[in-house]
Amino acid sequence: MSPRRTARLAGLLYLVVALLGGWAQLVRTQVHVPDDAAATAAAIADHATAVRLAVGADVVDATAFALFGLAMQQLLHHVHARAAAALVLGTWLSAAMALVMLTFHVGALLVVTDPAVSSAVGDPDGLALLLLDMQSAAYSLAGVFFALWMAAAAYLVARSGMFARFVAPLVAAGSVAWLLNTVLVLVVPDLPAVDGLTAAVATVGEISLLTYLLVRGVRRGADATPRVPSAATA
Repeated sequence: MSPRRTARLAGLLYLVVALLGGWAQLVRTQVHVPDDAAATAAAIADHATAVRLAVGADVVDATAFALFGLAMQQLLHHVHARAAAALVLGTWLSAAMALVMLTFHVGALLVVTDPAVSSAVGDPDGLALLLLDMQSAAYSLAGVFFALWMAAAAYLVARSGMFARFVAPLVAAGSVAWLLNTVLVLVVPDLPAVDGLTAAVATVGEISLLTYLLVRGVRRGADATPRVPSAATA
């Protein structure tokens, strides 16, 4: 497969991640009412079908993200083999974390909708809220792995000569933003403006890479002749 086709495959996989993962996270934010267990349980009950579908969406997007890492490794391993391995590691850890987080999501759904489970716990509404709180915290912690793969991607993109020059700085800024977001959300949770700012920077970095992969693939002339020979990066 040519570099351009590999790049567009990577972009398509990442588009799947963005659409399905974004929708699943939107569903969770709609049913998760912080500090209000009764409202959270009622929202889960009212949107039980969407919450179940979000589980399937997250399974698919986690799989797509793992494959995205492999596609990016295939595209950029000639630039620096270890950096490409770090990119794969970051995407795979992120995908694994997403599946682990689903246990909290599924647990909250079961506590609210399964009478056998509800009757077995003293406060099903409170437990559902706790599980979604834990899922939200785990989502923030997963930013460490996003920072890892984006840092490796920024380095590879900058050195490869296969992308426009603006892509690498935006991806690098996204990596830093993910790391800052993880720290700030957990240490200083009462600063929503900072959370929104770092999330916006990270999103811009991801969208810039996604858009370039899908629309352009690689720069003209880089499709057949990568700038950095593989022998120099073994």
